[in-house]
Amino acid sequence: FLHHEERLVDKGGCISFQGRKYETKPSLIGFRVEISYDPASPETITIRHKGIEPFTAKPLEMRPFCDKKDPLPISMQETEPDNSRWKRRAQHPKSTWQMPSLSDSTGRMVAAMYKAFYEMQRLPFVRDIPSGMLYESPAMADTLGRLSYVADRQLFAVVTADAGCGKSTLVRRFVETLPKEEYIFLYLSDSKLTPRWFYKGMLDQLGVESKFYRGDAKRQLQKEVEIIRGVQGRKVVCILDEAHLLEKETIEEFRFLLNYKFDSMSPMALVLVGQTELWDKLRLQRYAAVRQRIDLSCILPHLDRAQTERYIRSHLAYAGGRQDIFTDKAMDEIFRESTGIPRRINRICNGCLMYASQQGKRLTDEHQVRFVLEHEMLGGEA
Repeated sequence: FLHHEERLVDKGGCISFQGRKYETKPSLIGFRVEISYDPASPETITIRHKGIEPFTAKPLEMRPFCDKKDPLPISMQETEPDNSRWKRRAQHPKSTWQMPSLSDSTGRMVAAMYKAFYEMQRLPFVRDIPSGMLYESPAMADTLGRLSYVADRQLFAVVTADAGCGKSTLVRRFVETLPKEEYIFLYLSDSKLTPRWFYKGMLDQLGVESKFYRGDAKRQLQKEVEIIRGVQGRKVVCILDEAHLLEKETIEEFRFLLNYKFDSMSPMALVLVGQTELWDKLRLQRYAAVRQRIDLSCILPHLDRAQTERYIRSHLAYAGGRQDIFTDKAMDEIFRESTGIPRRINRICNGCLMYASQQGKRLTDEHQVRFVLEHEMLGGEA
């Protein structure tokens, strides 16, 4: 049997359906059309509208822009520099070496210096390491298990941690563990998220054009979720990142969203992820009704000394080089300065490896770590 829905044809003559654009006809621009599709084969949809013959819509194909541009003048074209401060420092290392503030691309270029020196296959302390290759602390493993339970039971959860403690890594790993045939994952991260844009953001990810008023959009979302649960047999998991920045109106909207069918069930799993001050906000009396609906609360703590060492060795093992680059006392110093925050550990280790490679030192001790912290990390701030 076929399912029937309505869609609005946009100014480009297209409709949105399940995250894809489909071409219709220019004469239908601005009109609402009826679409029909087989739930077992939703990629083929039929368009119907009064006064025209039904037709099959085709997915919109994005082709590259093929117009040729005039070449840039020679003076504006990219050239290979024959001199740079990094090349000079590599050729003439000095004890006053400093690590400037780096963008991601420049940082990778500089880090390649120590990659070759230590005969590594990959860079060890970067952000795009596959989540499956990262060190998993006991707290991280426990939180992943709890979030899997939240997804299965469609609960309301809050995850908090200090800045740099691995919230984004946790979300990446959690999403990768969800079977795609059983779950639909929605992700929002916006410090100025209003209730209307909250519903619009989720509907956009479901391939549905949101209605203007938030009450209509909320009912529209609930209808879509019912179709996903009843027809597709899948569950919806929504994660709101940087939730500590959300305003009062948006936070209070969650209890109306989760108050479904006379508060007898939850239409989706909702996970708020934010810094530690999120709980300071939720403890206020004005959020008592929201707080009472929270089913699980998870906190990612700092790594301890042993976990910090395992974290560093895990990253070095991923890089494919030696794992004995840092002495035990160097590890002590890194833990003391980073307080077990992974993002700080990455910055300190990157700085130490760059400094040691330029000095031609295969082993990094506590004195080198202290030198990098005092001279290169803004007075010790990692």
